Amino acid sequence: MWKPWKLASWIAVAGLAWSVGYLYNVKKTAEELAKIAPLIYEKDTLNMKTDSNLFADTHYHLKDNARIISSLELVEQLKPVIETKR
Repeated sequence: MWKPWKLASWIAVAGLAWSVGYLYNVKKTAEELAKIAPLIYEKDTLNMKTDSNLFADTHYHLKDNARIISSLELVEQLKPVIETKR
């Protein structure tokens, strides 16, 4: 039986936030984070989004519909990590 409260004691995962930014900076961040913890992100895009309509007042704040999409993507990205730790 899967016990989610036990996961917190031994899984540390880093993730790349959705962003509109400079690809080089995101690649460098991904490289550094991957040195200390498993890193989850969309491999093809590094979670970089080109549709500015997904973002609200800054390139970090998502609009409501984008939050839902981002959350669904995060669930899919976490599944392999959780499955390997069961």
